[in-house]
Amino acid sequence: MERDRGGISMSFSFKAITDYLAQWAPLNYAEDWDNAGLQVGDEKKEVRKLLLALTPSENIINQAVNGGYDAIITHHPLLFKSIKSVTPKTAEGRKIIKLIQNDLVLASFHTNLDIAADGVNDCLANALGLENVTHFVPMGVEKYYKIVVYVPNEFKNLVREAVCAAGCGHVGNYKDCTFQAKGKGTFTPLDGTNPFIGKVGELTYTDEIRLETIVPESKLNMALVAMIAAHPYEEPAYDVYELAKMGKKRSIGRIGYLPDELPLEDVLKHIAKILNLEQLGYSGDLAKNVRKIALCGGSGGEYLANAQEAGADLYLTGDVKFHDYQKAEELGIALVDGGHFATEKFILPQMREYLAAEFPDLEINIAEERDFKQIMHI
Repeated sequence: MERDRGGISMSFSFKAITDYLAQWAPLNYAEDWDNAGLQVGDEKKEVRKLLLALTPSENIINQAVNGGYDAIITHHPLLFKSIKSVTPKTAEGRKIIKLIQNDLVLASFHTNLDIAADGVNDCLANALGLENVTHFVPMGVEKYYKIVVYVPNEFKNLVREAVCAAGCGHVGNYKDCTFQAKGKGTFTPLDGTNPFIGKVGELTYTDEIRLETIVPESKLNMALVAMIAAHPYEEPAYDVYELAKMGKKRSIGRIGYLPDELPLEDVLKHIAKILNLEQLGYSGDLAKNVRKIALCGGSGGEYLANAQEAGADLYLTGDVKFHDYQKAEELGIALVDGGHFATEKFILPQMREYLAAEFPDLEINIAEERDFKQIMHI
């Protein structure tokens, strides 16, 4: 972090920004085929102006260059597969070259942000006004760990606050959950040490607190770093245990309910209005009532059967194919194509709000962006 002469924070390392985003959407949430995270550039770069976008297109990169931005964070990655060369002959190569020539750094938060709580799918569900929103297609369970550390009594609060700020201690709707017990520690500092308590070569007895808490796997390393930094000892004594207890569920997509049951025709009009679309692709009986809606922002045709099995009246996603409509008709579920762009765009204001709360001095803007698919009315 750099400061201006007045002492006000003006820039932050790109790594600090993406690490904070990863607390919301951990990179290990991403699907195996995905490539979320740093794409191009030096994560140590100091950032004053940040541009947010869905897709790292040449238009978006040009906006960043012309607007004097230091970094770009997109939803979709620039790099999915390994590349053999970077040349101006390909769109991918031109984008990489332009990013490097203009000292721009780029990262993406893709399927990890689809899966994360308050991510792409929760934003879409909220925009549509759905109620009682729950998980849709299971994507595993995050492991939880117990951290136990032994700390001098006078430092217990400092260490406790540090680990809780790093993501420890969340149990259901409670935070700052820890346990403390008194005990006595012993150690003998060897030559070359600089003990906080005791003398080199002498057995030392010290009153200590056993402090324990839990942490999700995605925040374990961050919590350990915070704990060691706050601990007064050169070599803190601590243990990490994997818990057999089931952790937090992860899922792609969401399921929720409209406040009132409505005919499909009215629901289509509502969806089109919220997504700001002039037309919608759909299959289903316009007179049939709809209340329970399953959704998956972006491209989620593969989860159509899951929506029907979950008892949804309607499934909303993007990039719907011909045979998806055929299958929906056979399954007896309404299917709506809201478009890839339109069903994901609500995540950008959420990202800006999340980052602005932690980095108030950082200039964060949403790029001017449109759907690549255009419609001609004839």
